[in-house]
Amino acid sequence: MDPYKVLGISQNTDEDDVVRSYRLLCQRYHPDNNINNPRNEESDEKFMNIQTAFDEIVVNKSDGFYHTNYGNYFDGFGSSLKINIDEGGASAHLNAIANNIHNNYFKEANDLLDITEDKSALWYYLKSHACLGLDLHSEALENARMALSMEPENFEYNQYYSKLSDESYIQLRDEEAILISSDLHSLPIVIMAVFPIILIILAIIYLH
Repeated sequence: MDPYKVLGISQNTDEDDVVRSYRLLCQRYHPDNNINNPRNEESDEKFMNIQTAFDEIVVNKSDGFYHTNYGNYFDGFGSSLKINIDEGGASAHLNAIANNIHNNYFKEANDLLDITEDKSALWYYLKSHACLGLDLHSEALENARMALSMEPENFEYNQYYSKLSDESYIQLRDEEAILISSDLHSLPIVIMAVFPIILIILAIIYLH
């Protein structure tokens, strides 16, 4: 299977166009959009091929994207919490989901998880990361708890759940969200304050 043909792109396609094509095809062949399609089984297969193709392309473009080799880590949501996918223990499907999370495509990852039948501890772990990326903290915490309950000896799940349960961490995320919102709201005020100064400078330059 040629992953570039699956996504309808060339090998020279840049990152933005790869992602754009991937998202359009995901939307077209997503199982939820083909429930009444008499050929829905073909759509499901096509959907999974799209995930595999995208995963393969981003691995090949490691300089511009990221790596999925054994032992590498994925930062799931811009913090110090990590997703560690063992290539030998995770299916290509779950690796594709982890790749989506790594690239902050949380909705796509969440959609893929919702159609995954085998709900292993790793499934709940990835689901938690996807929910957290979508700002669904209570769901993220519950899925992290489920992952830990299924594999209580897993050090990574223990560490992740402990940090996710930490009230100071929750408060920090809330403060970051408020700060970003505040910055966006104050931007027009800053522009209005600076604009007259720019006009004065331009006038001085023009007169000289």
